[in-house]
Amino acid sequence: MSPEEVKKFEDYKAKAAMGDASAQSMVGLCYALELGVKQDMFQAFNWYRKSAEQGHAEGLYQAGLCYSKGWGVAKSGVEAYAYISLAAATNELARDNLISLETTISSTEVEAGKKRALELQKEIKSKMAPKKSPARRDRTDFLEPPIIDSPHPNGTAERFLERLNQKHGRSKEIGGKTYVFIDSSLPLFRSFRKGYYRIDNLTLTEKLEVMDILLQMQKHMEKFDEILKGPDDEESIKRAMLSMNQWADDGRNLERRLHSILGVN
Repeated sequence: MSPEEVKKFEDYKAKAAMGDASAQSMVGLCYALELGVKQDMFQAFNWYRKSAEQGHAEGLYQAGLCYSKGWGVAKSGVEAYAYISLAAATNELARDNLISLETTISSTEVEAGKKRALELQKEIKSKMAPKKSPARRDRTDFLEPPIIDSPHPNGTAERFLERLNQKHGRSKEIGGKTYVFIDSSLPLFRSFRKGYYRIDNLTLTEKLEVMDILLQMQKHMEKFDEILKGPDDEESIKRAMLSMNQWADDGRNLERRLHSILGVN
């Protein structure tokens, strides 16, 4: 195994230890394929299961495969059907595998698997339910060019924004309040409206997290560009696909967290 593989494994494991479901699935994959760490199917299943417990589709699918093959866990057609059927909602490979699985296990196991899937879904929802916290203020405070009260004497609100030197992730003081600019034309930010989001009404920890998320998402986009420009041999393409899956999952997680902090619906 190469030093690069070892470094990637260590990076995934650090994120996985913090509860990142996508990283947990990637750690499982590393253990299964001996990427940066000695092969250990018991560890692979353990990390897949951790990811699955958070409802992550790839974690559910890989845990289901382990149950169907007896990799790192006792073989069980019922558990395999339950995990893979939940993954099949968003994972095409899982859908294909589910059809194949139905031909290799008994009809009794299929029915039991369907019941187990409902139980598993409830378990996941229970673990993922947000913890109660004190009531928060409505933090959605958004400015876009047409509605800014511009102090610029000779121009429109649009020109005023241009004078502010719009740049994605840059914070600005506007009307005594602090805003951060988000550019919705960028790939990971298309669920946002383009404009300024208020952050001075956040806690210090939340402000720092917003800026950190924006920085991470910027790095994700730069990494994606690097992947697209990489070599096209079979091994490089394989590793690129793993990186792109990780990139996409991480990006969506960061996007959801940013929505939550800023109060964006």
